[in-house]
Amino acid sequence: MKGNSVRIQQHTFYTSDLRISAQQCGAQGRETLLAVHGWQDNSASFIPLFSALEGINCIALDLPGHGQSDWRDAQAHYYFIDYVDDLYQVISMNYQQPIHLVGHSMGAMVITLFAASFPSLVKSLTLIDGIGFVTTPAQETTSQLRHAILMRARTRAKESKHRVFANLTELINKRMQVSDLSFESCRLLMERNSLIDSTGVKLTIDPKLKHHSGFRFDQAQSQAVCREVQMPVNLILAESGLEQMKTALEMYGSEFKELNVFHIEGGHHCHMDNPIAVAQVLQGIIDT
Repeated sequence: MKGNSVRIQQHTFYTSDLRISAQQCGAQGRETLLAVHGWQDNSASFIPLFSALEGINCIALDLPGHGQSDWRDAQAHYYFIDYVDDLYQVISMNYQQPIHLVGHSMGAMVITLFAASFPSLVKSLTLIDGIGFVTTPAQETTSQLRHAILMRARTRAKESKHRVFANLTELINKRMQVSDLSFESCRLLMERNSLIDSTGVKLTIDPKLKHHSGFRFDQAQSQAVCREVQMPVNLILAESGLEQMKTALEMYGSEFKELNVFHIEGGHHCHMDNPIAVAQVLQGIIDT
């Protein structure tokens, strides 16, 4: 396995209407791994993992609205399925052969739906502390929509005002208060999710990311998606990760044609907490 030092290159993809930033390391022409981060994270969450992988062309995206990527336009919102479209445009326009997909948390949901929809573009599928989908029961469809629209109305005025932090350390500490991440892991994430100007430190993530979704699949639809995944699915579960992952595994695990579960020490961001152990799992999957 590699050490902690890795040469990261900045990269940019373009979809029909967005600039999507990415970070890349590894040799071109080798196996390609594309990583998709979780909600309000960014590509930097995979840097510790990339440092521990060998012989792989590793790429991590900043999803739209996150990190250094473009925000969706003022009239658009962040529907989960639109990330699948973003991923399709990036992969179909830039890669001639199927690639390895890795997703953490929300990113795991995105790549699961992508693999079910476009199996010919995926060589392997690895989920990190995320399986299945966040759902809404069918009978709550209208209340879900009503709640989302009312939330948008309440927050429109606030979104025009960017909160300013005195320095990066203050922002890092704020993130630490709502996660189990170390200072160094939060630093990686928040450096990518912020910019510094004469007034202080500002977040670069789109405030609309915090809006409730106006629509979600129900459980039956979500389980049907999992049954459509053709290739073996590799699930890396954090021993101290999100408690709801145990329920999600029971709910969705049997729906996949083949599911391989790997238990790793660490929290929800185990690929940052324990990158060498996660890399060993991934290396075995990709080298097979």
